[in-house]
Amino acid sequence: MNLKTLLSNVPDTWMDNYRQLKSAPKLKKFTAFVSDNIPYFRLIFTVEGMTDKYITELAIPIKPAAIKSVKKVFELDKVRVYCSCPAFKYYVAYALKTKGSLHDHKKDLGIAYTTPAKVRNPGNVPYVCKHLVKVADLLTKQTVLKLISQ
Repeated sequence: MNLKTLLSNVPDTWMDNYRQLKSAPKLKKFTAFVSDNIPYFRLIFTVEGMTDKYITELAIPIKPAAIKSVKKVFELDKVRVYCSCPAFKYYVAYALKTKGSLHDHKKDLGIAYTTPAKVRNPGNVPYVCKHLVKVADLLTKQTVLKLISQ
């Protein structure tokens, strides 16, 4: 699944909440890893929420054209995401896992890793929380290459 699709599935109320987040995400660290023979960049951000700070992770396949382009990074398939916020855990983690878009944090997700959100996400629709929307907003302003080279 790509970031563009995950963002298009975000409920309107979550988009309204994202706009209330004032501070920009801060890149905490980035690493590279290989999964299923695909090389990835893993970008870890700190995002200040309304009440707490959360850790978000975005794992994107390493493709030179995409990391040098703002637009193409949103079209990469096999993107994986994670956020430490409760909404991510209880509303979308399972849906993302079933589509192969969850960056594995099995121990942090507990029962949410194996249980669908029947009330909050009855259609099991994969999308991202407002903190990851904020990260995506940052990626519309600068390329991944520029971000990791700062």
